[in-house]
Amino acid sequence: MSTEPRLTSYIIAQLNLLPRCYFWRANSGVAHAGNRTVRFGVPGQADITGVANGRRVEIEVKSDTGRVRPGQRAFAERITAAGAVYVIARCLDDALDAVRPLL
Repeated sequence: MSTEPRLTSYIIAQLNLLPRCYFWRANSGVAHAGNRTVRFGVPGQADITGVANGRRVEIEVKSDTGRVRPGQRAFAERITAAGAVYVIARCLDDALDAVRPLL
């Protein structure tokens, strides 16, 4: 499993098997419909968002060589300052290590 989208789907599926957990893909970007431009999501938001035992969790999925962009760092700082958990996951274990202590 080498691509970020495949890893993202795998992490979501595995986290949703845990008790008191609900995770989903958080899309962001820009779409063009005719002459309209629609922006959605929050700049820098994590790939996966969800709740583990009542705590908000944000997971940014990166490949082994993937780099965290400045906007992603800013999002991480803001979300953790608000009391949420933020993790960069390069594999399933990274995500599980962040979520299991919350259960």
